[in-house]
Amino acid sequence: MNALDENDEQRGRAERRKVIVAAKAFLANKAGVIQTVRAICRFRDLADTDDRLREPFASLYAIDCQSDHLPLTREQQQLWSDEMQERDRATIAHWESDEHREEVSVACRQLLAVLKHTPRSRIMYIEDKSAGLVGPARIGRVTFSKTGNTLYYGGRAFQRTTYGFKVNYFEVGTGALFWISGPRTDGADGLYGYRPTPIDDDVREEYWRTIRRQPSQSDKTVT
Repeated sequence: MNALDENDEQRGRAERRKVIVAAKAFLANKAGVIQTVRAICRFRDLADTDDRLREPFASLYAIDCQSDHLPLTREQQQLWSDEMQERDRATIAHWESDEHREEVSVACRQLLAVLKHTPRSRIMYIEDKSAGLVGPARIGRVTFSKTGNTLYYGGRAFQRTTYGFKVNYFEVGTGALFWISGPRTDGADGLYGYRPTPIDDDVREEYWRTIRRQPSQSDKTVT
C-alpha cells in the first residue's frame, strides 16, 4: 500500500469512528435529531464503501436537506427560539418528534450493525486482466478486510497494485492482475465502454435497484 492509499484508509477509519460515536450518542439520548443527522451526513460518502450503508444514509440525508436552515444543537435551538417565529419553533418540534426520533434511531442502529459488527462489503465490477486488456468480468459482492488492504471475492483474495496498465489489484497467491471498481450507474464498466456483464444472483436485485436505479430490470442477469 502506498502512502496515498494508507492516508485514505486512515481517513476512512476515522470517519467510521465518528459515525459510530454520533449514532451511539443519539441512541443514548445525548443528542437531538438535527445534531445527529448533520454529524453523520458529513460522512455520507461512506455509503460508497458498503451498499448496506446506502439506505440509512439516504434516510438521514433526506432529513438533513429539509432541516439545514435550523440551528444545530439543542442549546442553540433554545437560545435562538426566543427570537424565532412560532412557525420556526414548530418546525424544530416537528423534527424532534417521536416519529422522527424513531426514524433516526432505526438508521443509527443500521449504521452500527454494519460499521461495528460485520465486514464491510460492496457490489463491485471485477474483471480478470491476466490475459490482456479485456478479460472475463462479473458484477458481485466484494468484502473488505478490517484494514481495507485486502478484498475478497469468490474465495479469492486481492490486494492493490500500482504496477501494470489498466489494472489496480492482483490476486494473492497467483499474482493474476485484475481491475476491481465500483459499478457505473450507466453500466459502462468495461475499458472500452459498455459490455454485457454477468451479475451474481445474490446481488442482482440490489444492483438494479441501488446502482442502476432501474428496479424493473431486476430479473436481468447481465448488465
